[in-house]
Amino acid sequence: MFALAVALSWVGVSTALVAGTALLMLIALQIVWQDMLTLTIADGASLALAIVGVTLRLQAGLGIGFPLKDEIVVIAIEAGATFAVLFGLREYWYRRRGFDGLGLGDVKLAAAGAATLGAPALSAALLMASLAGLATFGALRLWRGPAALSSKLAFGALLAPAIVAVEIVISRSGWLGPLAGPEWQP
Repeated sequence: MFALAVALSWVGVSTALVAGTALLMLIALQIVWQDMLTLTIADGASLALAIVGVTLRLQAGLGIGFPLKDEIVVIAIEAGATFAVLFGLREYWYRRRGFDGLGLGDVKLAAAGAATLGAPALSAALLMASLAGLATFGALRLWRGPAALSSKLAFGALLAPAIVAVEIVISRSGWLGPLAGPEWQP
């Protein structure tokens, strides 16, 4: 993480962005650690990720003249809509299958990711985490056989690093194009 922060500072990225990115990395690391061990995500960790992410997002928006009030409204709508949609999917799955397919901590983490990245860019992080989850299950299936199908997956341990990766690599460089939102365009 330190090497990445130094590399970012060498290419002209602001100190606040480097510090915020380092904080996001540390928070994501804590989420990965806890989710791998206990299959839970602390609400405080998701909240911390949202606070740091929103701070970076507001700073970027202000840097290009985006009205603060408008950005706060957009962030609230994106985070709320993400929470509502994923919570609805979670409840639908539970009612159809009788067990949780997505934990509430994962839903809260995704909402924090939407507040950090914006809902459109969060789709890239969800895709990355989902593909990593499929690869993980595929590897477990090869290694453990049919018993792997009953295994639970620590999705937050995949989603948190994906959120940080999108924040660092995709959103800041403009690779998402129109998905990144107006405040992230280079």
